Amino acid sequence: MTRLSPSLRWLSAAVLGLLGLLLTLLNGVGTKVQWLPALDSSAAPVKSAVTAGPMPVALSAYEYTWKKPLFNAHRQPDPPPSPATDKAPSSLNGLSLTGVIASGALRKAFFKTSDGQQLAALEQQQLPNGWRVERIEPTHVTLTQGANTQTLKLLLLKVPQNTPSLPSLPDTSKDSDL
Repeated sequence: MTRLSPSLRWLSAAVLGLLGLLLTLLNGVGTKVQWLPALDSSAAPVKSAVTAGPMPVALSAYEYTWKKPLFNAHRQPDPPPSPATDKAPSSLNGLSLTGVIASGALRKAFFKTSDGQQLAALEQQQLPNGWRVERIEPTHVTLTQGANTQTLKLLLLKVPQNTPSLPSLPDTSKDSDL
């Protein structure tokens, strides 16, 4: 009779144990649910009055929060875009730069045409209007068509321009000591 190695004995014991557990579960052990006894109705909690949710607050209540500087006392909203930076050169037929991805070797620019069509292009790729994307930087894209070169800048706004004008802020110099 041959003798089994210790690791093979342990493995066979584990397999037999798992097989026994499987047979026990398949025969219905643990399938009966044992419910706790029902509580007395006298021990049930008393129903409390329903409270209303918080009242909605008008946006005008936050007007000082919008105007108060977060980190810098001299923080101001962006100036409105000038008409010169708002429009693309006429030779680009209404093409505007809407976004840029610049991550390592990947550089991709996103454009929008005057009729609302979305375009995306990598460096050295040709656009449908004949312009070639020459160089993509995080804030602008250089396009060429023959000897013509145009640069489209990305409009970077930090604060919406359509916020209503608000009254002047009270003196908050005492808050700077916090």
